[in-house]
Amino acid sequence: MKQAGPLEMVGEYGSRIDVLAAAFLMRGDYALYGMMRYFMGYTDESFKVNTQPVGKRIRPGLLLLIANSYGLLEEAFPAALSIELFHNFTLIHDDIADHDELRRGRPTVWKLWGVDHAMNTGDAQLVLALRALDEPTKVSPDRSATLRIRLLDRYLEVIEGQYLDFTLAVARLNDSSVTEEAYLTMTKKKTSKLIRAATEASPILAGESEAEITTLGDFGENLGMAYQLYDDWQGIWGDPEKTGKTRAGDIHERKKTLPVIYAREHLAPVDQQRLEALYGGGALDKEMVVEVLELFAKAGAQKELEKYAARYKEGAIQALARTILPAPTRTLLEQIVHALVPDSITESR
Repeated sequence: MKQAGPLEMVGEYGSRIDVLAAAFLMRGDYALYGMMRYFMGYTDESFKVNTQPVGKRIRPGLLLLIANSYGLLEEAFPAALSIELFHNFTLIHDDIADHDELRRGRPTVWKLWGVDHAMNTGDAQLVLALRALDEPTKVSPDRSATLRIRLLDRYLEVIEGQYLDFTLAVARLNDSSVTEEAYLTMTKKKTSKLIRAATEASPILAGESEAEITTLGDFGENLGMAYQLYDDWQGIWGDPEKTGKTRAGDIHERKKTLPVIYAREHLAPVDQQRLEALYGGGALDKEMVVEVLELFAKAGAQKELEKYAARYKEGAIQALARTILPAPTRTLLEQIVHALVPDSITESR
């Protein structure tokens, strides 16, 4: 029998909340709750039980994997459930904002039931994500209260990151607010803070020192940054057969990820102006996308992105080495880092 790899193992931990989540979202006869269960992957669009897995469950998987090392697996279920419900709430709203018709290969909520229902479904799922934190456990009230406050702070940071993303999206490429620092701040809040929440939740429940909580949080935050930067890399240079996405799709969509911002800041003036014109409006045809890629190559944008990803990946590994987790847990978590952010784009950078 083939041994499960690191991503399969973290997925197995994450999937442990699925039965709990499916039941938690069964609140009444309203189709509203069916829409939530559909988005989480538990049903098809007719609200019939779906047996096909949907979503990686990386965040609850990391949380529960770490919790298991403390002997607190069951006690950590409410926090893992809350984080996954919150994450999916943000995706329901993201799909509306981005006009995405597909998510995980299936029609999005707004595409099936309309924007009004999708907005309301997301709002209700946010409430349930918060409600999940009140599920009873054997953990002391003090630790539960500390975790609740920490998670609420992280959730707010994610929403702040969404605000920064909206702001960055509408700004012109040559606007003074469009900088590498602005992009990294947005990414840290929108993506990394929720992974930080997942990795710091279990040591809070276990009553570990603030130093250990911070170190595990740093591990998650650096992993989140590296993972998002790798996703940005895939959005431009990834193989469509492996990613399932359009080649250079982020260029077609004019996403202001790190490569375009870096190129804009480091190209010669004439090339800056051309890049600004290409990102200024109107559909990009294949020739224009090739031209953008050539400008990225001229600026060294790909290597710069890979350097950033390598830096954050190494930050995650170094933070992990400073924790007092059992050696087998640290080893598995390091393997997960390498699986999520392949060495092929970060080594020798």
